[in-house]
Amino acid sequence: MLSKHQANKLAMEKRTLKLLNSNLAKYPNVPALKDAAADLASTISQIEAKSAEKGDATIGKTDAKNLAESELINAILPVAGACHSLASREKDLVMMKKTALNRTMLERMRDEDLESEAKSIFDIASSRAEEVASRGATAERLTNLTAKTAAYKESRGEQKMGVPRRKGAAKTLDDLFKESDRLLHDEIDHLMENLADTEPQFYTEYHAARRIDDLGVRHRPENDNSPAPPAK
Repeated sequence: MLSKHQANKLAMEKRTLKLLNSNLAKYPNVPALKDAAADLASTISQIEAKSAEKGDATIGKTDAKNLAESELINAILPVAGACHSLASREKDLVMMKKTALNRTMLERMRDEDLESEAKSIFDIASSRAEEVASRGATAERLTNLTAKTAAYKESRGEQKMGVPRRKGAAKTLDDLFKESDRLLHDEIDHLMENLADTEPQFYTEYHAARRIDDLGVRHRPENDNSPAPPAK
């Protein structure tokens, strides 16, 4: 997973490498250029591999956490509904307020708040076990709620474990882009000067390929004097 600028830079590097490789026959007297192109190819391959690693670092864990969240909400609602029904019957306004839940409310909660809500509903139901059982919140449902709460807590922990690995992959990506920059700026660009006179078309095409197109990045025109939009 790359930033827009990194993706644009990688596109430039791949375009430049393709041009170099398709013109190998034109620089037999500059063997260092061929070696540098090979090093660039290797670095690009490593960038692509690390980008995939960065993207995959939390995807699987996030999917598991989302599934655990959905299952927890499904476990909360019938128990909360039974408690709310009892509270309404007894005109217990405090319990009614605590158990007035719906799926949208639960889905919008922060992770820690959802976990706390699940425990609160379990405690309320447990304290009135006989009454809520007749309203559908059976012992099996309470046991299921406990299990789903624990599974959700575990899935959150696993998702957080993926963050350091993702940050590590990002740091390695930065190092790899620094190496590709070094190869292009400090080696290949300078070696290409040997072909400025003998291969002018190739030389010109090379420098055209080296331009980074910032696709997806919006810029205001240089002469645009219109006021910037207000901050939101």
